[in-house]
Amino acid sequence: MSDNFIELHQVTTSRGLFPILSGFTLSVSRGQFLDLYGPTGCGKTTVLKVIAGLVRPAAGSVLVAGQDLSRLSAGQLRAMRRSFGFMSLEALPQDDETLENAVLLPALLAGYSLGEASRLTAQALGLCGLTPLASERLHSLSNGTRQLACLALALVHQPMLILADEPTARLDAQKTQLVMSLLGQYARQGGAVIAVSSSPLPAAGVLAIDMEKLHHA
Repeated sequence: MSDNFIELHQVTTSRGLFPILSGFTLSVSRGQFLDLYGPTGCGKTTVLKVIAGLVRPAAGSVLVAGQDLSRLSAGQLRAMRRSFGFMSLEALPQDDETLENAVLLPALLAGYSLGEASRLTAQALGLCGLTPLASERLHSLSNGTRQLACLALALVHQPMLILADEPTARLDAQKTQLVMSLLGQYARQGGAVIAVSSSPLPAAGVLAIDMEKLHHA
């Protein structure tokens, strides 16, 4: 029995006739912060989608917390994703939603009561420095603040895994440090973080993997 929390073995995916991942293998343990970096088109975002069960590989296997994703139904995959944290602009709800309600939603979907979800929401907003903006509408937030909102959404329900798409994009140095500190703390406390970025993330303790070199190894 493997100690790895996530295992991708010889995963192959394609878009039409064009291969994206070819025999891709990756292992991630709890407590690990992994950064897959490289230019657009190198397959890094596809790795996140494969782990989330949003892309089914043509070949190979994907195990998350000991579960073979190919054996799960669509409903079981949706339930599994509710235990993940997604740090991505795509995870934000409609722009006319308030920041507080946007962050509350993942906690409710994860099964917390309204009272507990509200407590976790206040905690996540506080960690991300967003408490004064809780009643603001998402459309009124700056790009950098929206990125911090994505982090709050990813953290709020105490997920078993965080998948982060370009977590430091559009951030100044201070906000970048905050994001990397919170993601690093989450990993050190026993979670797992898999991030994708165009260049290596600026923090110690992150295992950076060059996707282009990996493909051409």
